[in-house]
Amino acid sequence: MLEKLQDIADGVSTSQVIKLCLGFGAVAIAGALFLTPVLDSGSQYADGDPEVIYPGIDPITTAGVSSQRRTQRYTIRRSVLQQDPSTPCLIYEDGRREGNC
Repeated sequence: MLEKLQDIADGVSTSQVIKLCLGFGAVAIAGALFLTPVLDSGSQYADGDPEVIYPGIDPITTAGVSSQRRTQRYTIRRSVLQQDPSTPCLIYEDGRREGNC
């Protein structure tokens, strides 16, 4: 089988190989120029009306978390000088401290 391939390769000149490569390249470029607008025609729905993209579904979602507790604000402080730096120090607005302070 290798001998058959060598016989075929002996009959082909370098200029024929270059012409073949240029021909495939030209076909690839022409195909890309032709297929790009055809394939892009479906993307018009991505920018359009949500009713067209998601019929019957509202794509916007909002949520809220209700809490019966009062919101607490605090500062998290860590220091390399602490005995255990992996546990933070919580300092609340009223000056109260929790954790490794």
